[in-house]
Amino acid sequence: LAQAGPDALIVQDLGAARLIRAMLPDMPLHASTQMSVHSPEGVKFCADTGFSRVVIARECGKDTLAEITRDAPVGIEAFVHGALCVSVSGQCMLSAVIGGRSGNRGLCAQPCRLDFRGGGQNYALSLKDLSLIDRARELDAMGVAALKIEGRMRRPEYVAAAVHACRAALAGQTPDMASLRAVFSRQGFTNGYYTGSHADMRGTRTAEDARESAAVLPKLRALYDRPIRPVPVDMDFTLSPGKPAGLTVTDGQTECFVRGEIPQTARTRETGAEEAARLLSRLGGTAFTAGEIKTHIKPGLSLSASAVNAMRREACEALFLARAERNTPRYAVRLPAETAPEPRKPQKEPFYRVHCQTFEQAQAADAAAQVVLPLDIAERDFDRLRAYADRLLIEPPRLILDEAALSRSLNRVRAAGATRLLCHNPAHARLGKSMGFILHGGLSLNVANTLSAAAWAEYGLRDLTASAELRFSDIRAMRPAVPIGIAAYGRLALMLLRRCPFDRTCGNCPGALTDRTSRRFPVLCHGGFRELLNADILWLGDKKDAAVPVSFLSFLLYDESPGDVQKILRAYREGHAPPPGHTRGLYLRGTQ
Repeated sequence: LAQAGPDALIVQDLGAARLIRAMLPDMPLHASTQMSVHSPEGVKFCADTGFSRVVIARECGKDTLAEITRDAPVGIEAFVHGALCVSVSGQCMLSAVIGGRSGNRGLCAQPCRLDFRGGGQNYALSLKDLSLIDRARELDAMGVAALKIEGRMRRPEYVAAAVHACRAALAGQTPDMASLRAVFSRQGFTNGYYTGSHADMRGTRTAEDARESAAVLPKLRALYDRPIRPVPVDMDFTLSPGKPAGLTVTDGQTECFVRGEIPQTARTRETGAEEAARLLSRLGGTAFTAGEIKTHIKPGLSLSASAVNAMRREACEALFLARAERNTPRYAVRLPAETAPEPRKPQKEPFYRVHCQTFEQAQAADAAAQVVLPLDIAERDFDRLRAYADRLLIEPPRLILDEAALSRSLNRVRAAGATRLLCHNPAHARLGKSMGFILHGGLSLNVANTLSAAAWAEYGLRDLTASAELRFSDIRAMRPAVPIGIAAYGRLALMLLRRCPFDRTCGNCPGALTDRTSRRFPVLCHGGFRELLNADILWLGDKKDAAVPVSFLSFLLYDESPGDVQKILRAYREGHAPPPGHTRGLYLRGTQ
């Protein structure tokens, strides 16, 4: 990559970022949208850890984006057009769990585009494509540094149309949105996240969409099917007796000189200035066009046309490579001197961390070393909160809708005696660190390797939860610098949803989606966002030693009663086999 000379690398994994900074200290790093950065503190975390630009989550509204750009210490890149995932990027496991192809690793099989049912109605999780092109000048005025077009797996005509429309909008012209919609859309476009209107965001690809696309392709092909504008070059040609011919070419910034053959004494026809200029000006098929051509030719000399042509070709090739070199960043490469950290020895018996939805579940989990409570639940009863002392981890919302309100809530529970914070994204880590919380890493950080674990440990996290996309063998191969645990029981969150998949008000909700195979996926509502949970319950009661060395097992509770909680913990202690309908997750089969 250093030799190829990219302008920057887009990175999601903190371990990869850590290695790149060590090996290529001058390489600019851009934080991928897969990092789920959607608030000012998340951007500041990225700045703290060496990123120079952040690709902001597509779910940000106008006010949030304005707040982010107002004080951003690094450049902000925002999506302006293209495919829109229904899940927050970096927080989708639906494709991995259903089909073994990870969306978080760029291999999404798009199962969300299939049919689902809920409450007797059909629902397509699939969203229309995003388009904010008509607001490009507004984004520019806001301070957005770069506009991102999602063009992967789309035709060249689609890319050309999107870029052309974006350029027109930035220039204050009216973009051709009709052609852009025709080349590809899912029943039109949406700006729902940006404007805050989520009602009309769903869309699927129809036969009419496909017909419109076929009709507009020839017109759009003309946007890019044209020659590249050639670069004018000046030439200086010399021909002297007894010396090799010389040719200098320059584009005004870079100059290249080549030598040719030694000219012969002319017997019948000498090489003149007019003939040399004619041969040198033949630049068709190159990136250049002839500018001023000077010749310095002594009389009575002859050089074959093939020799002059060869000099022209060699000089143009040299100039082309020199221009590429001039415009290609170069980076010093350092071999990493450090070795992998010494593995931290886990406890002989992993401790239990129980993620609860209610105080009643937490009370039933009295045998667990740690309990986790959502922030909004913990705020309801500070007296009960204090009863858990150092056993309690506060879990802030995975999607931050109001960072100022989140800060106030965290300060309240901190003042009430809470000391530990479970972090699901970079903003959680930075906020928690500034407030003096002891930091713990949750599943949503997608920790998948030793270097990533080391980077989070350096930031101050005391322990980490390994990605649920890892095999047991992957976890055994890790050498984490801090204790590491795994999700061992419960319904894994397969999607983090900014909008309600049912388009209904709370209290009038089916509560679950059913797929084509009649599997039922519960939808857990947090007020401002939702989580799509797995249809099957993860069970590792008889496999809890398979991933040694792990330090803790996480239990992800949903609607279990207090009695259920006690039975589950007892079954794990006794190593029971799974009840019918349970799953091993991806720990045995893995994902691509």
